[in-house]
Amino acid sequence: MEMRLAEGATFIAVTLLPGTTVHPWLTALRLRDDDGRVHRLVVLPDAMDRQDFRRLRVFLRWQAARVKPGNDVA
Repeated sequence: MEMRLAEGATFIAVTLLPGTTVHPWLTALRLRDDDGRVHRLVVLPDAMDRQDFRRLRVFLRWQAARVKPGNDVA
Protein backbone atom coordinates (compact mmCIF):
# COMPACT_ATOMS: atom_id res chain seq x y z
CA MET A 1 0.00 0.00 0.00
CA GLU A 2 1.01 3.59 -0.46
CA MET A 3 0.01 6.73 1.40
CA ARG A 4 0.36 10.30 0.17
CA LEU A 5 1.68 12.74 2.71
CA ALA A 6 -0.33 15.92 3.34
CA GLU A 7 2.61 18.26 2.83
CA GLY A 8 3.18 17.29 -0.77
CA ALA A 9 2.86 14.79 -3.53
CA THR A 10 5.28 12.41 -1.85
CA PHE A 11 4.06 8.84 -1.63
CA ILE A 12 5.43 6.45 0.99
CA ALA A 13 5.06 2.68 1.27
CA VAL A 14 3.01 1.58 4.28
CA THR A 15 1.90 -1.69 5.83
CA LEU A 16 -1.53 -2.26 7.34
CA LEU A 17 -1.36 -2.99 11.09
CA PRO A 18 -3.74 -4.84 13.38
CA GLY A 19 -6.24 -2.49 14.97
CA THR A 20 -7.62 -1.14 11.72
CA THR A 21 -11.36 -0.61 12.21
CA VAL A 22 -13.85 -0.76 9.33
CA HIS A 23 -17.47 0.37 9.68
CA PRO A 24 -19.94 1.90 7.21
CA TRP A 25 -19.82 5.19 9.14
CA LEU A 26 -16.08 5.31 9.97
CA THR A 27 -12.84 3.67 8.94
CA ALA A 28 -9.76 4.01 11.15
CA LEU A 29 -6.46 2.86 9.70
CA ARG A 30 -3.22 2.00 11.46
CA LEU A 31 -0.28 2.01 9.08
CA ARG A 32 3.48 1.61 9.48
CA ASP A 33 5.95 3.16 7.07
CA ASP A 34 9.39 1.82 6.13
CA ASP A 35 11.01 3.94 8.88
CA GLY A 36 8.88 2.18 11.53
CA ARG A 37 6.64 5.17 12.25
CA VAL A 38 2.99 4.40 12.90
CA HIS A 39 0.41 6.58 11.16
CA ARG A 40 -3.25 6.74 12.14
CA LEU A 41 -5.81 7.81 9.59
CA VAL A 42 -9.55 8.26 10.11
CA VAL A 43 -11.72 8.28 6.99
CA LEU A 44 -15.35 9.38 7.17
CA PRO A 45 -17.86 8.46 4.45
CA ASP A 46 -18.30 12.06 3.28
CA ALA A 47 -14.53 12.45 2.73
CA MET A 48 -14.63 10.57 -0.55
CA ASP A 49 -16.91 9.23 -3.25
CA ARG A 50 -19.46 6.73 -1.92
CA GLN A 51 -18.32 3.88 -4.19
CA ASP A 52 -14.64 4.56 -3.46
CA PHE A 53 -15.35 4.45 0.28
CA ARG A 54 -17.14 1.12 -0.17
CA ARG A 55 -14.22 -0.26 -2.19
CA LEU A 56 -11.80 0.88 0.50
CA ARG A 57 -13.82 -0.88 3.21
CA VAL A 58 -14.03 -4.10 1.19
CA PHE A 59 -10.29 -3.99 0.47
CA LEU A 60 -9.50 -3.39 4.14
CA ARG A 61 -11.74 -6.23 5.30
CA TRP A 62 -9.91 -8.63 3.00
CA GLN A 63 -6.50 -7.26 4.02
CA ALA A 64 -7.36 -7.30 7.74
CA ALA A 65 -8.03 -11.02 7.49
CA ARG A 66 -4.40 -11.42 6.38
CA VAL A 67 -2.93 -9.24 9.15
CA LYS A 68 -2.16 -11.33 12.21
CA PRO A 69 -2.46 -9.79 15.68
CA GLY A 70 0.79 -10.00 17.60
CA ASN A 71 2.90 -8.67 14.71
CA ASP A 72 2.38 -5.17 16.04
CA VAL A 73 5.30 -3.78 18.03
CA ALA A 74 4.24 -0.13 18.16
